[in-house]
Amino acid sequence: MAHGWIALFLAAISLPFLQMQFRFYREFDNLENRELARFPDFEQDGLGRYAHQLSAYLNDHFGFRPDLIRWNCLLRMRLLGTSPIPIVIPGRDSWLFYLAEAVPDGNTLNDYLGTIPLSDDELTKLRQRLEANRQAFARLGIPYLVAIAPNKLSVHGEFLLESRRGRRTVTRLGQLREALARGAPLPVLDLTDVLVNAKGEWPVYYKTDSHWNRFGAYLGYREIVQKLGEWLPGLEPAGVVPGGVHLDGPRQGGDLAQMLYMQDLITEENETIVDLVAAEERGPRWGTLVFRHDSFGDALYPYLRRHFSKIVNIAPFAPFDFERIAGERPTVVLHVFVERYITQAIHGSFFYPEEPPLKP
Repeated sequence: MAHGWIALFLAAISLPFLQMQFRFYREFDNLENRELARFPDFEQDGLGRYAHQLSAYLNDHFGFRPDLIRWNCLLRMRLLGTSPIPIVIPGRDSWLFYLAEAVPDGNTLNDYLGTIPLSDDELTKLRQRLEANRQAFARLGIPYLVAIAPNKLSVHGEFLLESRRGRRTVTRLGQLREALARGAPLPVLDLTDVLVNAKGEWPVYYKTDSHWNRFGAYLGYREIVQKLGEWLPGLEPAGVVPGGVHLDGPRQGGDLAQMLYMQDLITEENETIVDLVAAEERGPRWGTLVFRHDSFGDALYPYLRRHFSKIVNIAPFAPFDFERIAGERPTVVLHVFVERYITQAIHGSFFYPEEPPLKP
């Protein structure tokens, strides 16, 4: 009997390594938004790095890893209401939020709580950078607009669990907005208020994803085009046909549900359809749009294509190449990013140095 238990134990601990070698079982899809570690090359990596690289490879490719993570997430979420994945915060009514600090990937919870305010020196530098960009484009005769999409928490913080809320103070975007209001006007469009004011009518953010939905993106587009119309007379946003906004039915969960390996178990209820008034027959007539954006800009393309005959995308976190941009002969330059990237995006570098944030 003892020998049988020993054989069973040895077989059990061997299965993950057999799975790594032969892949006899179809594992749950690995949906991590990163490149998994490669198998190390001793000659290339050298002795000093080989052990570290091998450990990283085993961690990423261990047999049944996606299924084990999925089962752990399922049990913790369903039984305890907690997330074993640090970057996902469970909220009320099946809402999920992105804890960007855990990666790190900007700031969401700390910024929402106001625990990482910008210093006066940082605010001055941000304003100087914005003014320098504006002047550089003005010398080229190109209108330049910055539009900031709010973090999901800034719009739907009411769904954050009470244990996470704490005492709130001003956010960094709020600080920047106040600082800009005190000086000469700069081309910065804060989209927070329009989304907060509209959320009672139709959903503007996904419950299981970190991004705005189609209706939220439409509201952002509408504000952006209205602002661009101040420089481009006759440019107006497309309207919505009567009754043209409606829910698109439950669908598979978004990026936050995917991080939990539960996208097939946590359904998304906040997808919207937005039916716009038919475009003019003559088609787009505003030339080239140079569009610098992060992932929040992706949902704006279907709307912006109605107005511009060409859209040139440039990297979201790199210094502006003014010579290359001028070579595109753009009608306008539009820079869109989400609130958590406020310092990185304006400074043109994702690795812009900041003080370490307080732990949430």
